[in-house]
Amino acid sequence: MILKFKLRRACFHSFNYKLEPDMLAFSGCYIGGGDKERYELREIRKRWETLPDIDAVGERRRGKCPLTPHEVGLMLSALGFENDAYIYVASGEIYGGEETLEPLKDLFPNLYTKEILANEDRKPFLPFSSCLAAIDYIVCDESDVFAPIIMEIWPRFLQVEGEKSELFLSC
Repeated sequence: MILKFKLRRACFHSFNYKLEPDMLAFSGCYIGGGDKERYELREIRKRWETLPDIDAVGERRRGKCPLTPHEVGLMLSALGFENDAYIYVASGEIYGGEETLEPLKDLFPNLYTKEILANEDRKPFLPFSSCLAAIDYIVCDESDVFAPIIMEIWPRFLQVEGEKSELFLSC
């Protein structure tokens, strides 16, 4: 997967993104999928009996919701990412699949996930979420620029490592 990027261009960027269905449902946030999304996430949310009712609009106003794909694109543009940049999105299952990423892909057409780059090669790893996360980690570690959209454990490792301590490296 890394070679595919390196052969296409001398520089590629990566970021981690959390839009898994259970994460969105747990947060009580929506990302613009309309009534269908609200219904599906509400049904997933019912799995946790102790979760309080959450005002999704209020949560977004307070900055408690993940950025939508369009908002991520605007942020990357504002940070200086060129729209022809090669970008790898490290993520688990994205709610709504690749269609959800379309607003981001409209801004950055060279947007890739492990599903796009290595659909067949990743089949042995599908039963093992930790292996899929390791693939994301390795690709992000090999990228020229890593932008942590969500701070979790492994993005911090990439920053501590030194090579990824700067958001932008010269490519």
